[in-house]
Amino acid sequence: MKDLQWNPFRSLANREKKVIESPEWRPPHDIVRDTLKYLRSGKALDIGAQRGNNALFLAQNGFKVLATDTDGGELATLRERAGEAGLNLRVGTSVEDVAQGITNQYDLIVATRVLNYLPREQALAVINDMKSHTKGGGLNVVAAVTKYGEFGEYAGKHSKFLVEHDELKRYYEGWEILEYREQEERFEMNIEHVALNVVASIIARKPKQ
Repeated sequence: MKDLQWNPFRSLANREKKVIESPEWRPPHDIVRDTLKYLRSGKALDIGAQRGNNALFLAQNGFKVLATDTDGGELATLRERAGEAGLNLRVGTSVEDVAQGITNQYDLIVATRVLNYLPREQALAVINDMKSHTKGGGLNVVAAVTKYGEFGEYAGKHSKFLVEHDELKRYYEGWEILEYREQEERFEMNIEHVALNVVASIIARKPKQ
């Protein structure tokens, strides 16, 4: 895929102010919304959940979710939001580093725009761990930042795992690829600038055992 050329410093003046000030108001990732076409209930794990946009969406739509993150403050906000939405019994939180391993088996494991913060070998180990802790017939839903665009240039020192075109699909060889796409997404780098980058997203179903 040809590198996409964008200006790495775009003004957010025309964006809604609340999106910058309150990231918890953002919707779940598109690929997580599409999960409901293939699975409507079960036990879910949301890795790198932050303030819970994905986790709360899944809980509202029939899943019992464990949301993990290394930032306890973000998870505290998630718990407050779950309480306000009456979802306390459907959303649990745990301060965890996914690189230390996943415990238990899940019907659905979600990791959106989080693996890029890990060194490549660690990120690949996490994907393998996700696969091994998914029940037969269960789903993995991943949105991985690619090397195409501005994000890697602007935040390159923080981004260890940036995938190539079609690379993500290779890690799910033997699984059923239900959806795969590569599309431009926005990354708010700070209150004044946004980076545009291509993100690869996949929904893959594990063979029934």
